[in-house]
Amino acid sequence: MTQSNSTEVVKKTTFLILAGAVISMLVFFVQYRMDNPSIASKSQTGHGQQTEDMEKLGAEIGKLMKRLEKNPDDLSVLKKLGRTFMMMKSWDRAIHFWNRALEVDPGYTTARMQLAQCFYQKKNYQSAAKHLEEVINSDPSHTRAHFNLGILYKYYLDSGGKKWDKHFRKVLQAGGVERSVREKAKKELQDD
Repeated sequence: MTQSNSTEVVKKTTFLILAGAVISMLVFFVQYRMDNPSIASKSQTGHGQQTEDMEKLGAEIGKLMKRLEKNPDDLSVLKKLGRTFMMMKSWDRAIHFWNRALEVDPGYTTARMQLAQCFYQKKNYQSAAKHLEEVINSDPSHTRAHFNLGILYKYYLDSGGKKWDKHFRKVLQAGGVERSVREKAKKELQDD
């Protein structure tokens, strides 16, 4: 595939995702207005404020998508889109943008951590663990990845091998770990 064809595929994919996001938001807004016909003004607090916030969010996504069309490898835009879709709990869309960020920068630890979170939310624990293991392979002292792997292996994946134990111990052995994380790791080891 030539660079021109690759760029064209990225542009088409970006357009399709943007169109899907806009259609999803429009369906949400129409359904919301049908469920709440008595709302007189968007400036009211409560539901009116939520609608206004969603409209702003939709506009922001549109701006980001236009920026991405111009520069498909813009890591800051991919990061903002990934986080925005995570905030919306649109895990598949968030996964798409975090994967694109990894295509641009395969060593981007934040993208791997966010992918692990998305897969965890989708209850795809194997994929979440895979990304956390990748983080640890590139940064063996990444305590947040060790802690999250400990949780995954202890409660979701370990089939009797106590694979989780070593990850909580790594958290306890590391320096500079947040006190709350250290306490949680200690508690997990004690609750065995």
